[in-house]
Amino acid sequence: MIRKNKKRIDPRYFLDETALREDEESDDKVTTSLAHIASGIMCENPDVANWGHYLSDLRWASDADPRILGLLKELPELAQNENWDFARQTIMHLSNYYKDTGRLDWEAYNKKAHELCRER
Repeated sequence: MIRKNKKRIDPRYFLDETALREDEESDDKVTTSLAHIASGIMCENPDVANWGHYLSDLRWASDADPRILGLLKELPELAQNENWDFARQTIMHLSNYYKDTGRLDWEAYNKKAHELCRER
């Protein structure tokens, strides 16, 4: 039995709130993932074995851009071969891309990358 005067909440009211939370969460993942990889390259001591989930988060946030996917694919190889100059250039390209798309909190990224480098 349904009451005639029962107030109901319009579910469309919650759509913006949910989307906003998902966007903030993906932005945090990009910032954290890129900071971990950048700290390994800045310190010239990457633990490439632990990069898998970080690279996966960055691939997911790349919107299937073939240029970015290519950079993400070659980054572990550059680090393993200790080709630090090219690895740093690659990180700069990646960080600029994610910053320009609005997925990277530039200040939080720099702070976290430097803190992680000091810990190593």
